[in-house]
Amino acid sequence: MSETPRVSVILRTRNRPWYLRQALEGLADQTYRSFEALVINDGGDDVSSLLADFEGRVPIRYFHHDPGRGRCAAANRGLAEARGELIAYLDDDDRYLPEHLETLAAAFDDDDVHVAYTNAWDVRHSPRTDGEGYDEVSREVKLAYPFSRGRFFMHSFIHLVTFMHRKACIEPVGGFDESLEVLEDLDLYLRLAQVWDFHHLDRTTAEYRIRDDRSNAVTALTEAFLETRRQLMTKYIHMVLPELIAYTEHKDHIVQSLLERVEAIEAKLADR
Repeated sequence: MSETPRVSVILRTRNRPWYLRQALEGLADQTYRSFEALVINDGGDDVSSLLADFEGRVPIRYFHHDPGRGRCAAANRGLAEARGELIAYLDDDDRYLPEHLETLAAAFDDDDVHVAYTNAWDVRHSPRTDGEGYDEVSREVKLAYPFSRGRFFMHSFIHLVTFMHRKACIEPVGGFDESLEVLEDLDLYLRLAQVWDFHHLDRTTAEYRIRDDRSNAVTALTEAFLETRRQLMTKYIHMVLPELIAYTEHKDHIVQSLLERVEAIEAKLADR
């Protein structure tokens, strides 16, 4: 691994070997090969033997936090260790389709692109009756929107598995907020969006997997998810105001409707 890779893929994992193997199989199938996989095991059972199965297929650097330090600390470890100029993310329960890295990396041949994302299949899984892994129940592309700060603020539509940015973007905005239990990705997006426009590639290149046995962070931590969402809306509401004001010359009725929605949200947040 002497040649410096262009892309560093941060892969967080903890005690999900069945999913981790599938995530690594997706990496092994990538058509784009100038990448490294930084596997950050956050306090889980050691997976060295599993990773050894991918020797020669996936360039892996392995880091084990023992005890675990949390999802954000794991992601920040990956950012600190990354050698690539571009950063991609792959949690162990998600998966890249073969042309994912090639599609995104090509966008950064344009020096004006700093942040980019594609679309993902939303895939719902149920546990198998034998306890060995999961079966797919359904799949659909739910979120496939061009970037708008106003729309994104009201309805976040970017999955971390579809996301790539230049490593240099982290220095001015900071890494993942380790005080957050959930929605750490949304918090990072909102900070990045205050500096750069996001480039949307309208291709479906990954799978975002949701398990219906409450082992997803979002489904298992509903209250924390909702409270964090409220906190982030309060913290970043200023970022959508320029976009709303831009409508005023020709679309006063739309602006008024949007402003009323913002005011209603602010009022709700103030009461809590």
